[in-house]
Amino acid sequence: MTPSTRNTSSPTTASCAKAVLTGVFYKNSDEMTYTVDFADYGTSKDIVAP
Repeated sequence: MTPSTRNTSSPTTASCAKAVLTGVFYKNSDEMTYTVDFADYGTSKDIVAP
């Protein structure tokens, strides 16, 4: 089976989006589902080296 995606967003919170990825991602494994939730999308963060 080829992995598939489903993108969703709530009509009441336009700034929150979610991607659901389903499929066989590793050879000889069962189908899996990963959910990626983009909360606070657009937030600015300063990233510095440790």
